[in-house]
Amino acid sequence: MNQTLLIVQCLSIGALLVEIGYIFKNWKARIHGYLFFYCLATLINNLGYLAVMLAKTRADALLALQISYFGRVWIPYSFLLFGLKLCEKKVSPRVLGALALFHFATYIMMATAKHHKLYYTSIDFVYSGLHPHLVCTYGIWRNAFMALMIVYTVYFLTVLVRRLLAARNPFTKKRLLFVLVAVLVQVLFFVLELCKVADDYDLTMLGYTLAIFFMYIAMFRYDLLDFQELAKDFVMDHLSEAVVAVNVDKKVSFFNERAGELFPRLREDPDRAVEDIRLAANGSETVRINDSIFSLEKNNLYRGKKLAGTAYVFKDETERLAYIKELEAQKQLADAANIAKSSFLARMSHEIRTPITAMLGFDELILRENSDRAILNYARAIQTAGNSLLEMINDILDFSKIEAGKVNIIPAAYDVSGLVTDLVSMIMPRADSKRLALRVQVDANTPETLYGDEVRIKQCALNLLTNAVKYTLDGSVTLTVTFDRIDVDNIYLIVIVSDTGIGIKSDDLERLFSPFERIDEERNRGIEGTGLGLNIVHNLLAAMDTRLDVQSEYGKGSTFSFRVRQQIVSQKKIGDYEAVRQTTRKSVAQYKESFHAPDAKILIVDDTPVNLTVMRGLLKKTLVQIDTAADGIEGLEKTRAEHYDVIFIDHMMPNMDGMEMLAALKKDGGKNDGTPCIALTANAISGAREMYLAAGFDDYLAKPVTGASLEQMVRAHLPAEKVHG
Repeated sequence: MNQTLLIVQCLSIGALLVEIGYIFKNWKARIHGYLFFYCLATLINNLGYLAVMLAKTRADALLALQISYFGRVWIPYSFLLFGLKLCEKKVSPRVLGALALFHFATYIMMATAKHHKLYYTSIDFVYSGLHPHLVCTYGIWRNAFMALMIVYTVYFLTVLVRRLLAARNPFTKKRLLFVLVAVLVQVLFFVLELCKVADDYDLTMLGYTLAIFFMYIAMFRYDLLDFQELAKDFVMDHLSEAVVAVNVDKKVSFFNERAGELFPRLREDPDRAVEDIRLAANGSETVRINDSIFSLEKNNLYRGKKLAGTAYVFKDETERLAYIKELEAQKQLADAANIAKSSFLARMSHEIRTPITAMLGFDELILRENSDRAILNYARAIQTAGNSLLEMINDILDFSKIEAGKVNIIPAAYDVSGLVTDLVSMIMPRADSKRLALRVQVDANTPETLYGDEVRIKQCALNLLTNAVKYTLDGSVTLTVTFDRIDVDNIYLIVIVSDTGIGIKSDDLERLFSPFERIDEERNRGIEGTGLGLNIVHNLLAAMDTRLDVQSEYGKGSTFSFRVRQQIVSQKKIGDYEAVRQTTRKSVAQYKESFHAPDAKILIVDDTPVNLTVMRGLLKKTLVQIDTAADGIEGLEKTRAEHYDVIFIDHMMPNMDGMEMLAALKKDGGKNDGTPCIALTANAISGAREMYLAAGFDDYLAKPVTGASLEQMVRAHLPAEKVHG
């Protein structure tokens, strides 16, 4: 029997050595350190007790017992640390430190036992029984140590059982189960040792040996030391999503804490709970459970190529869906507000532009038909004020277009000298009124005809020129047009506007393109404008893939410039622009009709009598025959009775508006089937042109109209054989 016990003791030592080596090799986290500490303490204890079993004298046995206790006093402490980490239980570091001091003191008490009776009251060495052994009676310190071990055991078992019951992962359950069995085996043999079942052999040694066997299974079969598995278990149980895994036999093989909360029957009867889950899924992507909404993902799980089961993942989408619903409601409110804004702008555009049309139209007629110097001066003042008001309205409407993302760049062939001439004719009256010198420098080698968006280039340049005149009190404004050649077919058209005005502070340059913001407000409070001009230029140039460059010295003047890539249509050079400029200066205030068409007949439908009067007056010298109608109904009646070459139709009219009249006219066919219909409207907000063309109009003319734009529109749509001159 003695030989058998020695073999068992040697086998347990060998197993512990293998276990220690395996732990050391896989050491990745603190929990591995605690288990290494426990196995090392057990190894020292077992080696010491083997020496006790082989001792021949009392002195040898006592020395071997001291070696054994060097490990034995730390077995319960190290196993406690391992268990706490395994079960994710936190204990105050101060408590653990105090316990460590007690264990260290216990070893000191045992090692010095021959000098006092605190640990052993008596120690005898006998040769009878299975093998020679020590017979000891115990003192108060040893009894306290044993009591502490009982407290450890009860506490650890409680924590371990709770963790085992809470675990949902089958692997986690089995790991914890084998650890629990290892603890219970040690407890069993510890109790047997306390009961003195075998006086000549310490049964706790056999308990340690059997416990090692179960720890082996936990480590090697169920990856007790696999930290990734432990981490996965922890993460799965702390996920906000509910996860349930069902095998091919429709049995639940795993569920996490959230799933247990969501489907309580999983805790009581997992297999029957499968039906609850299948009913909840019901083939839909979202599931309502209690008062919450969950999205559902179903994923097939494979072991190699073989189907192993299905994983159901329920994600709580209640807050996200509520947030999306709120966003949609906010978007609907924003859309409604945007529609209301667009409607308001359209209405205001119509209401403001209608009287401006009359004011500027009659003013143009006065300038055409009157020769009294004083009256002409008054008329020019009215024209300047009206154009300023119109500019502000146009700025707001252009900003609305940019803000709505409805600015389109529409390239076409254009004449550069014509572009410059238009700019000069529009800005010269303002410069003259402030007695500023307007200087124009055009590179004579600039190609005469280019391909690009002349309208947008002109708009940008005019905004810069207008600003230069506004902010220059005396001196000059210079417009420079030049170019850089890219290749044979392309150039960069360069437009530079310089002034001797008030300049811009360096601190204000960053705010230069902010909408509705005017820099140096205190100094510039007397200067008219909306503060939108440079913002519009900035955005229009960005739409043409370029930018505005600014150089300024406060108090001395500013230079604004931009360069736009343009395609060359004609290699012919502009030549000397000065001659063209002189002609332009002489003709700025002179009017001459651009054509005559006495055989042509047009219809103008507008509910504002003063607008009809202005239109008649502006076209008077062209000799075109003009009929008018006050609303859509009257206009429709006239189209049924008479053929017209062009029909102008206002949009917003009582009884029948312009859209309704156009639809009825196209439906009727008759005498005016195919007659060009032009939208004549004060609605100039973003997208207005596109809206009218989409409705079936052939063209679009925004109020207030000028004599030149009206003549150009009429001439463009009249039959060629009826136009003379």
